[in-house]
Amino acid sequence: MSGVGRTRHLIMAAALLLLNMVVPRAGATRLRVPTDYERINAAIAAAVDGDTVWVLPGTYEEAIRFWGKRIVVRSSAPEDSATVAETVINARDWGDNPVVTFADDEDSSAVLSGFTLREGRGRVRSKWYYGSGIYLESAAPTIRFCQVRDNLAPIPSSAGGGIYVGSGGQLRLFDSVVEQNGHRSTSGGGIYVSRGGSARLEGCRVVRNSGYGAIRLEGGSASLYGCRVDDGIHATNADLYLRDSQLVQGGSGLSISGSTAVVENSLIADNSYEGIHAWRSSLEVRDCHFRDNGWYGLQLSWMDAAVFTRCVFHRFSGSYPVIDCQNCYAEGSGEAVITLEQCVFFDNQNHGSSSSGVILFDRSSAAINQCSIFGNFRLLPEDPIVMVRDPLGGDALTTIRNSIIWGNWGTAVVAEDSVRVEVAYSDIEGGWPGEGNIDADPRLTHIYRYPGFLLAGSPAIDSGDPELRDQVSDWHPRWPENLPNGPAADMGAYGGPHNGLWWRNGVWGEREWSKR
Repeated sequence: MSGVGRTRHLIMAAALLLLNMVVPRAGATRLRVPTDYERINAAIAAAVDGDTVWVLPGTYEEAIRFWGKRIVVRSSAPEDSATVAETVINARDWGDNPVVTFADDEDSSAVLSGFTLREGRGRVRSKWYYGSGIYLESAAPTIRFCQVRDNLAPIPSSAGGGIYVGSGGQLRLFDSVVEQNGHRSTSGGGIYVSRGGSARLEGCRVVRNSGYGAIRLEGGSASLYGCRVDDGIHATNADLYLRDSQLVQGGSGLSISGSTAVVENSLIADNSYEGIHAWRSSLEVRDCHFRDNGWYGLQLSWMDAAVFTRCVFHRFSGSYPVIDCQNCYAEGSGEAVITLEQCVFFDNQNHGSSSSGVILFDRSSAAINQCSIFGNFRLLPEDPIVMVRDPLGGDALTTIRNSIIWGNWGTAVVAEDSVRVEVAYSDIEGGWPGEGNIDADPRLTHIYRYPGFLLAGSPAIDSGDPELRDQVSDWHPRWPENLPNGPAADMGAYGGPHNGLWWRNGVWGEREWSKR
């Protein structure tokens, strides 16, 4: 080749090299580990937006970071639990680092899928360790089918034993498990969300972690769908939404302060202290089941508002009320701060002081609407089932309408300190003055999953407020033929204009959490 030819060839080669440097590769590339790259980090370094890092089973001793790249890092079979268990990123020998870091403006196209993340220590700031398993800040990645387990900061000062979500962080966690992370003093043994951060969990389990709350919200927000959380959610100055979930086997299932929370169609059970402990917060709870919690079902203090609709409370046994409301008081307004609507209370026991009840309103403005309270136990027959008091002599008002309080071991309603109690269109054992009230056996039974259903001939059928109608009665095709029931509102939880909402998922009382 002549000198001119060689020169022309070198110029063309240099031009092609320059073109490859400035023009992205056509189509996504699969970078295989350990076939093409020995380490995951090396494959990430070589990847560009749109690439996939494909990792075969094995244990990879490293701590990884996405560095802002919009790439997918996945195991060979993310939806196979055996493959996830065998594809491990272990950061034990990588010093003070999380197993995985997202902190460079990654968006939802940055995906981590199908790994077990173990033995991270966390990022250190001011002698605190943050996010031993995953550290997420100023990023919004997608994490699927992962096991975040056995991550532990080396000193007591730590937050987010499994996952830490900092300011600007948006955690999207799907079909994953956060388990056995943190230690006794970790804030958020499973997940910690700080002010300015948010978390969305779907189909996840946050279980058997150690620390102050399995999930801890210190500001920020979180939404959970179809999740199980052991050891409780603790929220301060935060926003929280739960649906189709379980809060079980903790101290408090849910503890909130200065927060707003909505809980729907969920199970809150087997917690050693309270199902829900709320202070100076707003709370909406719908279609939930509370059972077997230790001290209280609900402990509510200084609330802005709390509404419980179509909830079932049963199998509480201890020395405290199932519901204890203290200082939930809208002075001079006459409006209820605490509202119980279409709720059922049965098979609960309070062996404590005669000055409390199964339900206690202590200087609290409250309303009991369309509820059934039966089969509950107090120590002595004269002890109250519903106790209302205001030792400071305020103008708190408790209203009871279209409800049944009958068949309990104890006195149906006791009011102390000249507290106002207004009762209408209700069946109160022992009687109570007021329009439309009766004192007669309501003939309660269990049908399907519904305790306290009214048998045919019950005096509570069609005896509610005459201005109300049942949304569903014996005209409905699923209504039992042997229980005739006209359109006028029944007393109790299964009557009134919203009783059709007890029919869920096409099967009476069969809720999503019961299938998990």
